[in-house]
Amino acid sequence: MTYKLNARHLVLDLLYASKDSTLSIKRMLAAAELLDISDNGIRVAVARLNQENIIQSVKRGVYQLVEKKFDTSFISLNKQPYMQTATTWDGKYVLVYTGALGRVDRTALSKREKALRYYGFQELEQNVFIRPDNLTLSLSILKTATIEFGLDPDARFFQVSQLENETDVRSLWNIPTLHQTYHAVQHDINEWFKNHPDPTLADAAKSAFYLGKSALFSLRADPLLPAEWIDADARHQFELTVRKIEKQGQFLWQQYFKDQGV
Repeated sequence: MTYKLNARHLVLDLLYASKDSTLSIKRMLAAAELLDISDNGIRVAVARLNQENIIQSVKRGVYQLVEKKFDTSFISLNKQPYMQTATTWDGKYVLVYTGALGRVDRTALSKREKALRYYGFQELEQNVFIRPDNLTLSLSILKTATIEFGLDPDARFFQVSQLENETDVRSLWNIPTLHQTYHAVQHDINEWFKNHPDPTLADAAKSAFYLGKSALFSLRADPLLPAEWIDADARHQFELTVRKIEKQGQFLWQQYFKDQGV
C-alpha cells in the first residue's frame, strides 16, 4: 500500500511516534525539509490541528497531542484507542445493523463504512455487516470504538452464535490477497534490511519512513481473521516484521534529529 504524505499526516505521525506525544516545531520543520514538505504547509497544518483541538501548545514552539483525541485520517497502531488484537475464536460472529440510519447522507455513509471496515467488518447484505467475534474487545467496547471512529451512534450490534452457511461468510474477505500482502510486506522490509545502511543517515531515515508507513497501513487494514481461516504464522511474521521496521525507523529519526541539532 502506498503512503500518501501531506503536512497534516506528517505532523500527526511525528507526534504519535514521539515518546511523550510532544514535539518541537523545529523537529517538524527538519522532517518536512527531508520529506519535501513546505515549511508553510507544516505551519498551516499545526495551526489547523490546534484549532480543531487535536494538538495543543505546551510551551513556545512545542506541541502535544490532546489527551484522548485522535485523527481518524491517520492513526499509529501504537497510540490509538482500542487497538485491535485477536483472541481464540469460538465460532461466533458480531453483526451490525445500520438499516435505521438511512443512506441519503453520503458523507455519513462513507464515514460509517470506513469505521466498520477498519474493525474488519464486511457487508453481508445491505445494511448488515459481519465479522468473526475474535477480537479482544467486548461488544460494548467494540461499539464505542467504531462510533468514535465515525459510525453512527444508533447502529445496533448483535452477537450471533450460528449462521446458515459459514463458507459464504468466509468468502466476504479476500483471504488469498491477505496472504499475498503478508508475504510481500515481509519481503520488502527484509530486502531493506539487507541493503541497510543507506549511504547517508538522511537517506536511511527517509526510506525507512516511507517503507514503515506503507507497512503500517497494511497492518492497520488487516481484519484480524481467525487462525482457522488464514495462514496464522504468516500473519504473525508479517506483524513482527512491520514492528521491526517501525522500531528501526524511530531510531533513525532520533539520530537524524540529533544530527540536525534539533
